Amino acid sequence: MKTGPDRAPPGGAALRARTGTLLALAASLLFVGCSDDDDDGGGLPGPTLLLAGQSTTTPSVEGSWVLSATPAVAGCGAFNILFPTEAVLTIVQAGNTIEFSLADACGRPLPGGEGQVGPDRIVEMGSDLDRGLTANCTLKVDQVRIGPVETPPDVFSGSDVLTISGSDDSAGCDPSLPCTVTGTFTATRCPRSGCAVTCLP
Repeated sequence: MKTGPDRAPPGGAALRARTGTLLALAASLLFVGCSDDDDDGGGLPGPTLLLAGQSTTTPSVEGSWVLSATPAVAGCGAFNILFPTEAVLTIVQAGNTIEFSLADACGRPLPGGEGQVGPDRIVEMGSDLDRGLTANCTLKVDQVRIGPVETPPDVFSGSDVLTISGSDDSAGCDPSLPCTVTGTFTATRCPRSGCAVTCLP
């Protein structure tokens, strides 16, 4: 077999083709991680979708909490007592959705409701009820509490707004209605030993 300068060794062309392909592949893989748009001139940029400190995880607020509230502007006269200042809050959570119940410090039920909590760590809770005041007046009571959850999720606090109005078909309600009580609240997770509240009948 002729093996001089006029003839390449067997398989040489195929070997060169494979080597060229591998070099091209390595170069393409190298440039996948680089970008001419980078202002810092170096490094391999990653898929940065979140700012530092952000989370995609919804915090768990399920469980029992002591809810303490302080009215700042109480404009409902005798109806101010419908703004609870201490209660036991019990939350059931499914994903971002929450349902909650409330009881005063003596265990008597208060209006519960529904709400949500998301990856932004903001809890929103709303409750509403109709309460008959007299034969001619039915009160519509709405309360909204909104605030951020701390990390770890053992405390959350924020604004607490109670709005009282007379139902549409009530002609004999107090002339001061509608009215609002605005304040703040803090919810502190109860330890396993239970929620510490003081009953004042």
